[in-house]
Amino acid sequence: MANGRPAPPIGHAPYNVNGEGGRPMIYTDEFIEKFGEEMLAWFEADESHIMYTKFLVPKRIAKQRLSEFKKKNRRFSELLAICELIQENRIAEKALDKSFSDPMSRFMLTNHHGYKQAVETKISGSSKDPLHCIVERVSGETKDLVQEDDESEE
Repeated sequence: MANGRPAPPIGHAPYNVNGEGGRPMIYTDEFIEKFGEEMLAWFEADESHIMYTKFLVPKRIAKQRLSEFKKKNRRFSELLAICELIQENRIAEKALDKSFSDPMSRFMLTNHHGYKQAVETKISGSSKDPLHCIVERVSGETKDLVQEDDESEE
């Protein structure tokens, strides 16, 4: 045991070279920035690239790493934001020229780019008593029905 820690197996690199503990840093800032630049270049190079995450597959990098890289490196965060903007524009343009299916475009823009479908509802009546017109109509009809019943009983 060295420094109170078990020794690594024979032939294995020391566990803790710098003495700070924790898992070793695999992704340096330089690696992350270079990766971001490569991803953006790949995404911009071909208009048929719609999903920037497709770049991750041959690199064998999990999608969750993007959020880790984004938190760790400001430049990568900017590059990823540019990729997202390009993706948003490509999807919107393809939806407008009808080369993408409308439901899928709507799904992508809503769930990944913050679009919302606007629904307009009009309420008539005064601002002080907006339900007055509805209550008046209902009470008027009810009153008429009650009066008819009262008259028929006499």
